[in-house]
Amino acid sequence: RSPESFFRSSDSTSLEENIKFLCSLGLLPKDLCRLLVKAPRTFTNRPELNMQKVDFFQHVCLSLGGDNPEEFVKKVVTKNVFLFNRSTKQMKASIEFLQAFLGLKDKELLTLLQGNCASILKLSSESFERNLRSSKQKLRSLGCTENEVNRFFISYPPMFYLSSKTFIDKIDCLLRVGIDIKQILDKPRVMYVSVDTLTNRIKELEKIGYSFRESGIGILEESAKRF
Repeated sequence: RSPESFFRSSDSTSLEENIKFLCSLGLLPKDLCRLLVKAPRTFTNRPELNMQKVDFFQHVCLSLGGDNPEEFVKKVVTKNVFLFNRSTKQMKASIEFLQAFLGLKDKELLTLLQGNCASILKLSSESFERNLRSSKQKLRSLGCTENEVNRFFISYPPMFYLSSKTFIDKIDCLLRVGIDIKQILDKPRVMYVSVDTLTNRIKELEKIGYSFRESGIGILEESAKRF
């Protein structure tokens, strides 16, 4: 629904109750504005439904050994405004898969969820699982151990949002020029540079005789200005 949708809604009671409830979570006006613009349905949900989502996140926090469920909810919501539009069943499936897939301890999972991994909860659990399995299979086929693969993903959570095709294309792009897979594991941020940018930078570096073996691949992940 568009942001203006609830201005046409006759259910002003739900709107008022939701605003009060969201404010009670410690959300700031800027957070409410982001919710309004990006996830307006949050305000037209039944207040009880939004409360159920918050109860779910508080339970997740406590079940993983967290001691401040209120702060956990605030962090998760501010990092992913779409959470009130997702079913708890879907989010639960994504959380359980992530922990099993990466062999995470409860505290590790808790840290990821309230950090850069909060946004995975907005992804379709099916596509999320499919992409991660394919990406992991690619790394394993290149001789990476299970632990190396898990640490690779954990060290740079934005990789969770790459499609398996994009992930594999980037790995192949780097391997084609003689870069070792171990170098990629040590510099996970290079995976968030587009294939086109990687290709262009590699061409420029080859012109000046740059050796990735001797000088590393850190230069490929630099900003456009620093590169």
